[in-house]
Amino acid sequence: MTRMAVPACVRVLDLLVPGTGMLWIGRKIEGWQALLAWAILVSLTMIAVCLLEMDPRRCVTVVAILFGTIQALLWLTGTVHTGVPRIQPPLVGLLSFATIIGVTTLSLSQLVEIVTVPDSAQWPGLLAGERLLVRRISLDNTPVAQGELLAAASQKGLVIARLAAGPGDVVDISGPTLIVNGVEITADDLGELRVLGPQAKSPEAKGLRAFRETIAGRSHTVFFARGVLMAKVRTVVPEGHVFLLADNRSTTDAGDSRESGAVPLNRILGRPTAVLWSSDPQGFPRWDRIGAVWP
Repeated sequence: MTRMAVPACVRVLDLLVPGTGMLWIGRKIEGWQALLAWAILVSLTMIAVCLLEMDPRRCVTVVAILFGTIQALLWLTGTVHTGVPRIQPPLVGLLSFATIIGVTTLSLSQLVEIVTVPDSAQWPGLLAGERLLVRRISLDNTPVAQGELLAAASQKGLVIARLAAGPGDVVDISGPTLIVNGVEITADDLGELRVLGPQAKSPEAKGLRAFRETIAGRSHTVFFARGVLMAKVRTVVPEGHVFLLADNRSTTDAGDSRESGAVPLNRILGRPTAVLWSSDPQGFPRWDRIGAVWP
């Protein structure tokens, strides 16, 4: 039996998918332990972010630390090997890894969906282009309520906006004022909003005022720019539909029900949760935005 140093390609394989390098040189125990540990760790991270709504940045940090730990253990235990390397074991390992991740992804796709924020309807709470996690809902089991933030597929594309009114309701909108069935929705003026950071340069930030609106016991912040004149809206929500209204009320970049009409209940995708990814116009990550949640 010949003992020889581990070639560099083994280290490269283990860096790509921990354990595959060990499998290549016949170190089955170390290889399968590392590969399965890595597959389970990645799957649990996906579950933690998608279902437990843990901060993606913290999860990635934990994964990076554990990845480094696995690599260190492989370096300590994989210093020698015996026999001739064979390609079949790492291929079987990669197939097993892909199967575990694939099953996890397929299962999660039934519960959550990743969408791209299409416009400035929720600015500055959600920014156009951000990748957002949406938790799917079944209206048979969890009916939506007035005041909830929802994602839906309208005739003109994705809408992320607030449920302002339901089937049969009469909606009147004049400036920042929302009236449903003749009752004005309470909105306390919080004063002019001072936007900090790069977003302060956005045209949306000019003269923006914040209001604390309360619908059906749910409070959230809405915005309206000082001096903006918008056409009044009066409509009756058809049966089987809901009226979705942007929190950024004065923006011209919002495809809510004022623009695309009432949305059928069966076109509601779910409830938005955390921002998974956000980048500026130059493509650089906005780390402070990852994990952000707009209630």
